[in-house]
Amino acid sequence: METKFNIETANHQATKNQLAIKTAEYNAKVKELAAANNSIKNLNATLKYAEEKAGQADKLVAELVKEIQKANKEVEKHDKEVKKRKLKLRLLNQ
Repeated sequence: METKFNIETANHQATKNQLAIKTAEYNAKVKELAAANNSIKNLNATLKYAEEKAGQADKLVAELVKEIQKANKEVEKHDKEVKKRKLKLRLLNQ
């Protein structure tokens, strides 16, 4: 009877050891998951910031395009005026 008890005690200890190993593995995975979740949270915050900055950049680009279009119209207007004056000068010099 004592031998059976010793065997059961040894089995129980082996089970406890295996449980401790599995618990440690589980706890390690929980830490990994928490770290991954934290990384995801940080990346989401970075992505949101990048999206906001991209929106601001789009607005600035749109404003710049308008300014360039305005400048191009002014250059075109100026070019027409210069051509008119050159033509008048040619006609006067003939």
